Amino acid sequence: MNGRAARLLYALLPIALLGLTLLAGACTRQIGDSCKNNLDCNVTISNAFCDLASPQGYCTIEGCDATSCPDGAACVRFFSLQRANGTCDASRPCRAGERCLCDDESCTRAYCASEASERRWCMHRCSSDGDCREGYSCRASNQGGAVSVTRRDEDGNPTSPVERYCAPAPGG
Repeated sequence: MNGRAARLLYALLPIALLGLTLLAGACTRQIGDSCKNNLDCNVTISNAFCDLASPQGYCTIEGCDATSCPDGAACVRFFSLQRANGTCDASRPCRAGERCLCDDESCTRAYCASEASERRWCMHRCSSDGDCREGYSCRASNQGGAVSVTRRDEDGNPTSPVERYCAPAPGG
């Protein structure tokens, strides 16, 4: 290698290292990471996109089922609660095509939600707020119109265990 080629190689080396560093960062994307566009998420998570309605974006997969979310993520079903219509319970059931869903974790209030309003998203699993990025908190899937996806237990019985996932913090 002549002197000119060596100087060119040494000049391009920092640029190449920067590119590799950026690519390595892209390889660590997970459900729940911040994003600015779909490419930020889709590079390493098949079918993922950037939900720009969430603060600083949220890498997710829409339309998931019990087995389609990657490791570290849970499929959560979200419904629009009809709070204006009053609460529901055993003495005040919802109409056909609706379900009565908890609004708070202890289920002191429940409201009807149209089954047609259901949307499914892969959400980042968490145990506490510390597992979520800034501006997000760890929530349970039995509140705010969120329900975990039904799956089968080891005996084949349908179950909907409570999942904990990172969602925008209230007031955030």
